Amino acid sequence: MRARFGGPLPPMANTYLASTLGVTTSQVARTPGILTDELTPADFGPAPRLDVPLTARIGAAPWRETIGFDEVDVLMLHLSTAALICCAYLSGMRPEEVLALRRGCCTRVERDDGTVRFEIRGRHFKGVLDEDGNAIGESEQRADPWIVLEPAARAIAVVEELEDGEQLFTRALYR
Repeated sequence: MRARFGGPLPPMANTYLASTLGVTTSQVARTPGILTDELTPADFGPAPRLDVPLTARIGAAPWRETIGFDEVDVLMLHLSTAALICCAYLSGMRPEEVLALRRGCCTRVERDDGTVRFEIRGRHFKGVLDEDGNAIGESEQRADPWIVLEPAARAIAVVEELEDGEQLFTRALYR
């Protein structure tokens, strides 16, 4: 799209503008074409910074000062990927077992002696056999839970906050 000054207009933060103005993203996307004679690159800027407190730290230093609206999707992808790696590494689950985890799969169990365990219940694939003893690619519910450390349980809790659906690690997060 070429504006009256002769160059292309910068991209707009369509989703942010649509939610702020209460219109659809397609309405926002059509705006540069409608207002070609009025808009210049000076009317555009970076996507806004989110007004949310950031408490994460690396050592004594803040992890970041702010997060931009256009960074959220990528940061969510990184967070989900880190949680997947954490779950796989700290539980001993195979990748397909972690990918098959469902909401509510992790429970905190306080034992009589006061110790706390975290149990993950899910599906497993290795050693799943048909009635003739042949290995099949389908999964089945694992009889015994995986016993994990608290960081793995916290990673699952984070992913449960990121995902709306039943399955924890889905491609929907990456779209």
